[in-house]
Amino acid sequence: SKRKMSLNPIAKQIPHVVEACCSFIEKHGLSTVGIFTLEYSEKRVRKLREEFDQGLDVVLDDSQNVHDVAALLKEFFRDMKDSLLPDDLYMSFLQTATLKPQDQLSALQLLVYLMPPCHSDTLERLLKVLHKVAENCEDSIGIDGQLVSGNRMTSTNLALVFGSALLKKGASAKRESRKTRLGIDHYVASVSVVRAMIDNWDVLFQVPPHIQKQVAKRVWKSSPEALDFIRRRNLRKIQSERIKMEEDALLSDPVETSAEARAAILGQSKPFDEGSSEEPAVPPGTARSHDDEEGAGNPLILEQDRPLLRVPREKEAKTGIG
Repeated sequence: SKRKMSLNPIAKQIPHVVEACCSFIEKHGLSTVGIFTLEYSEKRVRKLREEFDQGLDVVLDDSQNVHDVAALLKEFFRDMKDSLLPDDLYMSFLQTATLKPQDQLSALQLLVYLMPPCHSDTLERLLKVLHKVAENCEDSIGIDGQLVSGNRMTSTNLALVFGSALLKKGASAKRESRKTRLGIDHYVASVSVVRAMIDNWDVLFQVPPHIQKQVAKRVWKSSPEALDFIRRRNLRKIQSERIKMEEDALLSDPVETSAEARAAILGQSKPFDEGSSEEPAVPPGTARSHDDEEGAGNPLILEQDRPLLRVPREKEAKTGIG
């Protein structure tokens, strides 16, 4: 229905050039030594930039040079008219550099919620690829037993490259900086902030449990059917994944291949039917409604203080065989 469609997540608002460059680097550039810092072809980068500016369907394939694509991504944020981290939040972001690590992360989470969706979506995409680059900074042993050279780009090195590009001092920031004394150099603070965001990109965009509870209570009072729909949709997704894993396990097991064994295991996890009066057990960390037991209208109860809204895509919990 239209009501249910309105509850679907909004599509990510990420510029095409950012998504294309990030995807290319994830595929071809994670082991490139000195990525974002070594020389590149200005002519090739200018040509790529013009093609993206013209709205052409640019495809970055194996023929592209990694350093050219990395330079294009860096230039995009450096030359943005408005800073990716909004100008009116400039001093607030910098002030987090004076906090302890855990307090800094909590403050950055709250600041990210204040950013426009297109800015926060783009920031999340950029931090994701930078985090992957940092994970490959050291030498490692490949699956074939051969030495794989690291790219030498730690999160600190990446923050040195992107710090001033993401945190620019605009007119509002200049006025605010005259009123507020930070105590440390602004460039040093920007590097600290960007490094913290790269290191914690996977939890930076999660909603803390205490805020989840407040939101759930407000939504329950104003539109309980909306919250119930989201809960049911999540349950169906969890059960679909469980059934698929059980089927895969049966097909890959040389012993348990009979139809009887398959039916016996699949019978333990029936798909949830919204029309059914019997609800499946709610997995830990999801919301439960106690309408049947305690009467309708009660606020949603969270079984555990675990993030429910925007779980990191790369680190979703995998469901085992039921």
